[in-house]
Amino acid sequence: MSHPTAPPLFAEETALLVAHLASMYGKEKGKETTRFRLSRTSVRFLSLHENLREAFVAEFVDALARFGWVAFPRGEEFGLIQKSAIAGWVRIGTKRVMDDQRALRNMNNEQRGRYFAEIQAGLQDLVSSEGEEVE
Repeated sequence: MSHPTAPPLFAEETALLVAHLASMYGKEKGKETTRFRLSRTSVRFLSLHENLREAFVAEFVDALARFGWVAFPRGEEFGLIQKSAIAGWVRIGTKRVMDDQRALRNMNNEQRGRYFAEIQAGLQDLVSSEGEEVE
């Protein structure tokens, strides 16, 4: 006897299930879970989707925000962090780069390319030390 195939979950249903999963994990560990990683494979499994289309991912991320989680795709996984955990973070304003922003308005594409190449070179060591490739 064959079982009917269940239809895939909507993005909001999947997000609610993920928020529930985080809550259950926190209760099991006896502490609040404020951040975690979740593989795309796990999201596909939970959502009953064979593939995660970009539109689904966007809706999933939006729905998670409504349930108190900020999510961002990172390769084959998602990083999730509770919105409340972000509230205490330092807020960085743009005043430190205001002169640069004004200068960019007057640069042609070649000048902009050199400008951003210099910035990237300055960040190269920081990014490389975290084990990430810089392209």
